[in-house]
Amino acid sequence: MTIDTAIHSPEPAAKSDAGVSSFDAARRKADATLRTVADQVVGSVFYGTLLRQLRASTLQGPYGHGGHGEQVFQAQLDQTLAEQAGQARTFDLSAALVRDLVKQQTHMNLAAEQNTHTGSETA
Repeated sequence: MTIDTAIHSPEPAAKSDAGVSSFDAARRKADATLRTVADQVVGSVFYGTLLRQLRASTLQGPYGHGGHGEQVFQAQLDQTLAEQAGQARTFDLSAALVRDLVKQQTHMNLAAEQNTHTGSETA
């Protein structure tokens, strides 16, 4: 078998593609889950806090206030607004959070792997 036929052979590629595609599918599902959680964290922590601070300010003009109905449902409105802002992709804090979490997890995995290798050599 030549190098050219080994590269273009459909059988090994099909076997490796199946393994890679299942790994990729699992990776995509984990990434999507991480992204969803990051959106929720950014929405509730950052935007939720921002909205609470804005509501607590005493700067209120004569317009733009919903009266008693707004006061009653203000917490629900703020929660909904924070969730929507956390999912927005214009100012994407979630992407930065996901990037940092993935980087931190990679470093932790490498450190654990190095500890495993050095621990087995000394034993």
